Amino acid sequence: YQIIISHSGSSTADAYDIILGDVLPSAALENFTLVSAVISDGATNTNVLGSFNLSGSNLSTTGNIDLLLNTNGTNDQILTLVISANVLDGLAVGTSFTNTATVQWSSLDGGLDGDDSGTLEERTGAGSNPPNDYTRSDDVTAATIGALGVTKAVDKATATIGEIVTYTV
Repeated sequence: YQIIISHSGSSTADAYDIILGDVLPSAALENFTLVSAVISDGATNTNVLGSFNLSGSNLSTTGNIDLLLNTNGTNDQILTLVISANVLDGLAVGTSFTNTATVQWSSLDGGLDGDDSGTLEERTGAGSNPPNDYTRSDDVTAATIGALGVTKAVDKATATIGEIVTYTV
């Protein structure tokens, strides 16, 4: 899996205190590993792997993650997470599974994690009162495919001693 969190084209404010939640599809996959978590703006790559926790199939934010606008000229910061997993043995060919990631953020630094006073006034994405809309979800559906097959062919059915035989696998 690759999870990419970035500013939309209409974004006009930095995104602070990003909270990512993702329950990976454990009914279809196993052995989840968080391979990398990097914030990049085209010039600088910052490893933020330590700001995430993958416990079983539950991915969550554990540290302070901010995505800022225009950090490299007009380039904005982008967060990319890479997760690997194995498809469960015995899963039927053509089995579909869906994964949904949800991200929440604030327009004020230091608020969502509750370390500043006045955080109740922040737009957090919670509730139903617009413009309290700082939350997004996205999903992807994947399906299993058949196991790989192997075929082998030889260029000659019979050969004499010393003659070259070519096998194609």
